[in-house]
Amino acid sequence: MAEQTSQNNEQRSGFRVSYIFYFAIIVLFLLSIVSFSPGDLDIISGGSQQEVKNWIGRIGAYLSAFVFYLIGLAAYFIPLLLLQRIIRVAFKGGSRTVTFIFSTLMIISGVVILLGLFPESFAPFTSKLGLGRQGVPQAALAGGVIGQFLGAPAVSDWNVSTGIFRAYIGVVGSSIIGLSLFIAGFLIIYLLDWHNFVKNILTVYVLGESNEKSTSTSNRQKSNRTTYVEEEAEEIDQEEDIEELKNIPANKKKGLAETFSNIKEKFLPSSEEDDSQDNLAVDNSRSNRFADRQARFTEEVAENNPAQLNEVEAQPENSNIPTAVNEQNNNKPSLPTGPASTAKMVTPDVSTKFTQDTSHVIANAVDYVLPPISMLAKGADVVGENLEAITHAKEILQQTLDSFQIPGRVSNYISGPRVTRFEITLDPGVNVKKVEGIQDNIAMNLAATSVRVLAPIPGRPVVGVEVSNSKPEAVFMRSVMESEIWKSGKAEIPIALGKDVAGNAVVLDLAKAPHLLIAGSTGTGKSVCTNSLIVSLLFRFRPDELKLIMVDPKIVEFEDYKNLPHLLTPIINDYSKVPIALRWAVNEMERRYRILANAGVKKLSEFNSRPDKETPIYDEDGQLVPPKLPVLIVIIDELADLMMTEAKKDAETSITRIAQKGRAAGIHIVVATQRPSTNVITGVIKANLPTRFCFQVRSMVDSRVVLDTNGAEKLLGQGDMLFMSPASMNIERVQGAWVKDSDIKEIVKFVSNQVPQSFNDNVLASDAESTEEGGNGKGKDGAFTLEDDMDDFGLDEVEIGPIVRKYLRPGDSDVMKRALEVIIVDRQASTSYIQRRLKIGYNRAAEVMDQLQERGIVGPPSGSGNKREILIFDGLEIN
Repeated sequence: MAEQTSQNNEQRSGFRVSYIFYFAIIVLFLLSIVSFSPGDLDIISGGSQQEVKNWIGRIGAYLSAFVFYLIGLAAYFIPLLLLQRIIRVAFKGGSRTVTFIFSTLMIISGVVILLGLFPESFAPFTSKLGLGRQGVPQAALAGGVIGQFLGAPAVSDWNVSTGIFRAYIGVVGSSIIGLSLFIAGFLIIYLLDWHNFVKNILTVYVLGESNEKSTSTSNRQKSNRTTYVEEEAEEIDQEEDIEELKNIPANKKKGLAETFSNIKEKFLPSSEEDDSQDNLAVDNSRSNRFADRQARFTEEVAENNPAQLNEVEAQPENSNIPTAVNEQNNNKPSLPTGPASTAKMVTPDVSTKFTQDTSHVIANAVDYVLPPISMLAKGADVVGENLEAITHAKEILQQTLDSFQIPGRVSNYISGPRVTRFEITLDPGVNVKKVEGIQDNIAMNLAATSVRVLAPIPGRPVVGVEVSNSKPEAVFMRSVMESEIWKSGKAEIPIALGKDVAGNAVVLDLAKAPHLLIAGSTGTGKSVCTNSLIVSLLFRFRPDELKLIMVDPKIVEFEDYKNLPHLLTPIINDYSKVPIALRWAVNEMERRYRILANAGVKKLSEFNSRPDKETPIYDEDGQLVPPKLPVLIVIIDELADLMMTEAKKDAETSITRIAQKGRAAGIHIVVATQRPSTNVITGVIKANLPTRFCFQVRSMVDSRVVLDTNGAEKLLGQGDMLFMSPASMNIERVQGAWVKDSDIKEIVKFVSNQVPQSFNDNVLASDAESTEEGGNGKGKDGAFTLEDDMDDFGLDEVEIGPIVRKYLRPGDSDVMKRALEVIIVDRQASTSYIQRRLKIGYNRAAEVMDQLQERGIVGPPSGSGNKREILIFDGLEIN
């Protein structure tokens, strides 16, 4: 009896011991494919004495090489398809082996055709694997020999003829065939292997837990009930289910009985009076099937454990809640029972956390998620100039030195993404200026686009000659963020700049900079550098830790960032508002210094990291200061336009004050310009912006304005820049990091979907408010004078008094009374307007406006310093 039961259990479970070995073979095949190295072919053929790099040894090297040359990159699909097959077969069910082989061949054939049609697109991958002919993308074996035979383009120089499919039905027809085979193969695997498996899981965990309270929902489901019940009845009536029940341990049968009770409750018909006669018949049939199965199950339980049967029978027949659940939740309010009850115990679905709309507010900063580095595009690894070109350049450079009788030798070189630096060691007593004097001759002999001579390299006893590479390489920002210097996180405000001449990542700490000047001609990479700076900040700071003020006169440069929750105010496109924002930043800086003084610290980082954060700190207006203050960064995209306006002196003064004192208060300024002239970058601004990025400029004069030295005119453009470090004041050459526009959009979308924008109305005051500083009141310094206003409108205190008293409350101060008078008479309301009219502090004015909003007198703020809507209409008829 026991042996027969064991055989039946093994027969129905779907698992075989041999599957373990099949699984091991598939894993070995997968590892051999993943660890394929093109150099292994030389080793196994006897051309090299090194060890095979393939993880599965020589057999793995032979096998992977054969598969890759046969079907190309489609080899990666084979172990994945085999792996899903062995996982599916381990469970009960699954299609026949012949069907799986047929569908796998369809998928592989479709992939091979598609890869063979477009070999150029996959040439970077095949070149790393050593497939096809190097340097000839059209001859890349992306689809292997079969893919090249079926769909590859013709390459006459390498005797590669046009593929059969491409020749007869063209690229479009071949693509349709390839896609059809690929999709059809996957559909066969899903329908025959995974459809029923997924359907059963959804039936138990989703459909079984649905709560059909709504009558409309019930009506929608009635049409599908007959088919669903018939399928369930056929599945329940199978005899092998009873065989499985026999082999269940006694200690698990109680829980199974309770589960069966739940299933019965869910599938038995409800007591709705509007069910049709057909549905009732179907429900009765289903009820009989369940009752029959329960009877057979009860017999099995009685045979193995009669005591347990008594426990099961002791449960009420009309109980909707399992006994085990009731025992565990005996301290919770009981749920209604009985057939007429619709109450159900529903387990919360964790997946809804990820399917809900993320446009709502994340109130807690802990819930905010920084963007992952994987959102950035990953470019090719920077390898520098090829060895052959470097050797040739060294020979020419040495010949040039000898021809000009300069005693020295080319001793070393460093190759980076855009340039290669050759180091020349001169004999003792040789003037280094001699090498600088033949700079043009070196450029001519090397036929180089640009040559820059460092005589000497700072801190080194050699002269450097930087020569542009024959094939420049872009530096993607992701490669900088994946470097150790970025991951170490030692910088307080890290900025990913790019890579230096040696290909090492360069990260700037803005907290030590502490202010930046970015200059360069149009199209040399200035805006790309600004984007890298902003994106770097988004990868490290939450909106409550960082606030930005952006000035964009071109309107389009910062357009992608308009939805950032880090913005303190909407992006400023009107330069007439820039001095207002800068003055606010200066006032904020002074306010923060007073807060730091009250807290007994010297800089913002100490304030935010102080141990006694629970100790309340108040500002000069008596307002409670939050335990942490955010870093504030002002970014001005084009300084030249601002310096051409009438507000030049005001803006220059504000920029200088921020640059002089903003570091300790956590306020930093970034200024960019494409006109590095003395009337734009004045001596005062230049002296207070020690960190400077200079991209390619047109003349040595412009280079000296920015860096106080020559060299920027020799740059290559497209992100090639000279970087003046604030620590050493040495000039370092860096290839700036590049971020795709599509990546910026995705990152901003990722961030803005988590936290909504919240602007500070006081940063910008509209022109109308600025002109109203004298206001309608004609008192001294624009202070509010009620008598003057009422004289203008023909009013007296008798008319306005009852209206003001109507909205006053016991305990209101004189400030609240005067604010009501201003709003009623002037019909204008904003925090800045009340502040100026009543000559009070901003915080006090903001408090008054909040109280007026709570009372329904004024509407909520509309942002950007606009007026608030007045919601009272106690008719002052003003003509």
